[in-house]
Amino acid sequence: MLLYCFRERETLMDCYEAVSGARMHATYYRPGGVYRDLPERMPQFQPSKYRKEKDLERLNADRQGSLLDYIEAFTERFPGVVDEFETLLTDNRIWKQRLVDVAIVSPERALQLGFSGPMLRGSGIQWDLRKKQPYEVYDQVEFDIPVGTNGDCYDRYLVRVEEMRQSTRIIKQCVDWLRANRARS
Repeated sequence: MLLYCFRERETLMDCYEAVSGARMHATYYRPGGVYRDLPERMPQFQPSKYRKEKDLERLNADRQGSLLDYIEAFTERFPGVVDEFETLLTDNRIWKQRLVDVAIVSPERALQLGFSGPMLRGSGIQWDLRKKQPYEVYDQVEFDIPVGTNGDCYDRYLVRVEEMRQSTRIIKQCVDWLRANRARS
């Protein structure tokens, strides 16, 4: 499962690298804005003695346009990937044996412990700073706050899975906004 997730992580690291030149510490955001505009062309994988021509075509298929095109392709593909993850894990008997009714944290106890983020939401409290105290553009995008019902590890897992879906939804709205408003700036 972890290797499947790394595959998707690499796609996101490619976005970072395309915009900043670095894969991990992008230093893209700066006081007053960003380092530069999004690239009009995604970097291509280059031929090497380790890659066959057919592999190169497959690797570069989504890289024919801009970074925005690449991100949009990701938002179209990723919900299916999340479905794959869920097929492998969500109803898996062994996964559920390890997570259901394990480390249950009540809503009251979650607040006492100072939980935040998916830990708090997994305990059944519908709190998301992006909704309660919006910053940046979060008051202009639509997304749902996933919330658990039992407060166990399985609920925290389910919250994280739904957060991937909601994040994709947010990114798609941002891509649409950029396409509609990019020419004006």
